[in-house]
Amino acid sequence: MRIVYDNIIFTWQQSGGISVVWGHLLKRMLKTSFNVTCIEYSGTERNITRKTLNIPSKLIDKRSNFAFKIRRYLNPIIKIKEPFIFHSSYFRTCHNKQAINVTTVHDFTYELFETNLLKKLLHCWQKHRAIRHSDCIVCVSYNTRNDLLRFLPDVDPAKIHVIYNGVDEAFRPLPDIQKKNYVLFVGQRKGYKNFESILHPLAKANLPLVIVGKPLTEKEKKKLVAVGIKYHYIGTISNQELNKRYNEALCLLYPSSYEGFGLPVIEAQRAGCPVIAKEGSSITEIIGDTRLLLHHVSKEEILAKLLLLKESKLYQDFVDKGLQNSQKYTWDLMTKGYLKLYESICKFNLENNLI
Repeated sequence: MRIVYDNIIFTWQQSGGISVVWGHLLKRMLKTSFNVTCIEYSGTERNITRKTLNIPSKLIDKRSNFAFKIRRYLNPIIKIKEPFIFHSSYFRTCHNKQAINVTTVHDFTYELFETNLLKKLLHCWQKHRAIRHSDCIVCVSYNTRNDLLRFLPDVDPAKIHVIYNGVDEAFRPLPDIQKKNYVLFVGQRKGYKNFESILHPLAKANLPLVIVGKPLTEKEKKKLVAVGIKYHYIGTISNQELNKRYNEALCLLYPSSYEGFGLPVIEAQRAGCPVIAKEGSSITEIIGDTRLLLHHVSKEEILAKLLLLKESKLYQDFVDKGLQNSQKYTWDLMTKGYLKLYESICKFNLENNLI
């Protein structure tokens, strides 16, 4: 059976978690026996993940970028006369009667935290429409599955499949690496990520902070100076450089109140870096050893966990438990999950004489 992948995320996004997940799925599916076609728009060359993929030009259905800001919300027209799987990277479905639509749902941050009403309405309209018009829905954690059923209780639970994300092979313990006494913060810092909550505890513990992600705002810089914390901002870096930072760091501090999966948590564990994170959402589900989980994002509790790591004879035990847990999440295992789903779709269509 043919699979049509809608690579719209590579034009819409220059970098990001969804691009990474989508790229790893494509890379592996291109090596299978499935007949793969990819819908793409101009501008994919700017996407960091797309640059790493070698998709033969004969497999690419190139579409016009005309009025892309509107077209990204419209479902693509596909003229195929036999049953095929349509799987979009970002909440589009295909109205062709032969299409079997698959949608992947990563989280519900827009529903829970977006304050821009127009952005929230547009995103939720597109996402909810895609979910309701899909034959199969993939969630990246059971927590995301629960959120889906909370926000869209009319969706048939039998349609929902949980397939965990993987972690890049670049993340691994490095030989002869010297641990440095700094704390790492990776990713977005807005609202529910609780970035500001970590500053006073770090200052009190006399621990420097290394920040990976988008440029610091003037407000953030002033706050860091006012608290008196030693910090180093290093921007967006390669996985190889990030792996080095994970290896050097005392820990990853990840106090986010909500995650659909929480990729940095598993990246850090895979690199031998202990993780202090906020319990709840998907974090409790994926992190394994829960001794470093924060019950509340409070100065007192964050400081207590930092001091526990800084002074603990159990440090190597935290490292070993994290390494063991991270082995459950690989891109190959993720792809096997999708293959099982696609094969079940093919089997159903064969048994019902639809192919």
